[in-house]
Amino acid sequence: MPKILIIEDEENLLQSLAERLRLHGYETVTAADGEEGVMQALKHCPDLILCDILLPKLDGYGVLSVLRQMQRTAQIPVIFLTAKTDPRDVRMGMNLGADDYLCKPVSRTDLLQAIEARLKRHQAQEELMSKRFMMVQQLMNSFAHDLRAPLHAILTGADLLKPRRGKNRVSTREQAEIIKDIESVVLRLNKLTERFLLYSKVRLGKHPFQLKTFDLVAICKESILECAQPKRVQLNANPASISIEADEYQVREIMDNLISNALKYSPKDKPVHVNVNADAQFAVIEVRDEGRGIPAEDQEMIFEPFHRGSNTRGIPGSGFGLAITKSFVENHNGQIIFSSNPNNGTVFIVRLPRSPVKIPEATSQESETPKNTDIGIKEQ
Repeated sequence: MPKILIIEDEENLLQSLAERLRLHGYETVTAADGEEGVMQALKHCPDLILCDILLPKLDGYGVLSVLRQMQRTAQIPVIFLTAKTDPRDVRMGMNLGADDYLCKPVSRTDLLQAIEARLKRHQAQEELMSKRFMMVQQLMNSFAHDLRAPLHAILTGADLLKPRRGKNRVSTREQAEIIKDIESVVLRLNKLTERFLLYSKVRLGKHPFQLKTFDLVAICKESILECAQPKRVQLNANPASISIEADEYQVREIMDNLISNALKYSPKDKPVHVNVNADAQFAVIEVRDEGRGIPAEDQEMIFEPFHRGSNTRGIPGSGFGLAITKSFVENHNGQIIFSSNPNNGTVFIVRLPRSPVKIPEATSQESETPKNTDIGIKEQ
């Protein structure tokens, strides 16, 4: 049962509101002035607060300002219910963080609809925050797990480099090899950290998204030239130049990830095929290899962070590439699909709109609003 705190100095109105809300299934807590309202909010942590503005001891603006500064009450929805109808008063309340502003007298239906809407919105925000917290927790757990092996390798190497005497002494040649191994592990850790931070930004919606027009085929050519084995990659583009409006960094990342994976998981004597084509609305990128393929039991999880195929042991990788790729494709309202058979290669197909998807504006139709019975609210 949602709990609502009502802060109102007019006793009859306070009791009328409380009774009305209880009849509609809400638990109520009341306060007759601003200071008492703040104390009740801290004590009961209600799901929503109805607050008058012209209050003794501390006005509604002061109540809201205090609540927004305290962690326990900062996220509670606050609806101002007042006779102050000046637009400047409304703007002041909204600037302080009010969730809604209802002017007296207000109908029973409008009041209940406003409360229900704010409670639903607040619940949705809490669920989103909970999902984000769980996601961050899972990422941190997986990240910590993946750090253990390289950190152990560094500690082992450092221990071997400690000064020793007699037979256990490490030769200069062995020292150089150990240092080289440590450097390799550190580079791997650095790449893993960078991929982790990038994926976290993407999932939390913190990664910048900047649209610009560029040639998709040119980006593909650059990705091929910068990959580990450019001579193995065969590009077929039709037409030879494809203009697209998208985030260039994210499209480069998509290409880099798909091409590097295709090279990494296929024999060195086998080519990787990159086909790029387009129609008036969409550009399609296809990356095909002739490698080991993705086992059937891994295919459902292939876009999950940290997940790597059961047949990739011994091949370096962060486990973030395809997760980042999928997120970047979805940022563009695009699609990514794949087909794979063990020992028979894999093909990834990305379909991107050539320009941002435009949502048509909804046409508003005026309709007669039924009249509602006003709650007995007196103007101050």
